[in-house]
Amino acid sequence: MPQLNPAPWLSTMVLVWLSLGVMHQKVKLFQNIYPTTMCCGAPRPPWPWPWSRTFLKFLPLLIY
Repeated sequence: MPQLNPAPWLSTMVLVWLSLGVMHQKVKLFQNIYPTTMCCGAPRPPWPWPWSRTFLKFLPLLIY
């Protein structure tokens, strides 16, 4: 039997992070095809830098 992951939440978070990235790409593709569907005409943040920086900033807080 394989050893259990000491931090299963970490792998779950990574999976959620990746799925968010895929979802964002699909939304971006959709908005490129239908530019009028942009939410309130607000500029989209470039993916993934703002979110990754925030994530990396809080990652040590989550670990410790």
